[in-house]
Parts: sequence; structure tokens; C-alpha cells
Amino acid sequence: MASTGQLAAGIAYEINNPIGFVSANLNTLEQYATHLIAICDGVQGQLEHFTDELTEQVDALFEFNHYDLLKDDITELIAESTDGLIRVKDIVENLKNFSLETTEGVQIVDICAVCHQLITLISAQYSLQHSLRPVKIMTRIKRTKRKILKRPRKQIAQYRVSRC
Repeated sequence: MASTGQLAAGIAYEINNPIGFVSANLNTLEQYATHLIAICDGVQGQLEHFTDELTEQVDALFEFNHYDLLKDDITELIAESTDGLIRVKDIVENLKNFSLETTEGVQIVDICAVCHQLITLISAQYSLQHSLRPVKIMTRIKRTKRKILKRPRKQIAQYRVSRC
């Protein structure tokens, strides 16, 4: 288990560095795209002041490069890429959290956070076309509940449960 944790930590570390570069570059690309669209829109707005020949050349340039499509699509592409990058960051963060768990013995655990990390790690393996089926874990929960209830009140007092 320790070697699996070390492997996960190494993978998370190696993935995390390029994510930083890609994230910074994607933000810069978004700013550049916004500026370029503003420049092109400004040129289109001034076409009436150009000569007929220059207007035809600029129109042909916009049409040849599919400017209307680019303008509509570029912000969506950047947004989807940003969302994908955030998902990768979450997966890497969950891998790091999984790998850095070295404490032993009884401890207070935030069940909601652990479940969220687990769901994030597992859901990355499924595409949208697969539906996740509920897993029956009630028997294990019931067994654990019985074990806790059998303990003396002094031991139970040390456990604190908080709501999600």
C-alpha cells in the first residue's frame, strides 16, 4: 500500500508541473483571443471608411479564414479546455491526498471529504455514456454501527461526527 501511495504521489507531482504551464498559457491565450476579436471587430466596423478594393480584400480575408466561426467557437473551446484542466487538477489533488495519508491508528475523518475524493477519482474512469449504478454497502455500515454501539460509552465519547 505504501508503494502505491508513493507511485500516486510521484505521478501527481509529475502531472502537476505541466498543468501549471498549461493553465497559465490558457489564461494568456484567452486574453489574446479577446484582444484579437476586438481588433477584428473594430476593423469590420470601419470597413465603410475603406476604399472598395480594400474592403473587398478585408472581407475576403475574413471569409477565407472563417472569422465568424472562429469568433463564435474560440471562447467555447477555451472554456471547455479550462474545465478539462480543472478536472485534471482535481484528480491530481485527490491523488496527492490519497498518497499522503500516512497516519495510523484511530483518527477523526471527514467522511464527506473522503467520499468526494473517492467519487472524483472513480468518476474520471467513466465516460458520460456509462451510468453509475448504486453500490450496496449497507451491510458493512450496519456491521460497523454494531461494533461502535458495543463499545463502552467512554470510548464512544471520543468520536465526533459532523454533518456534510
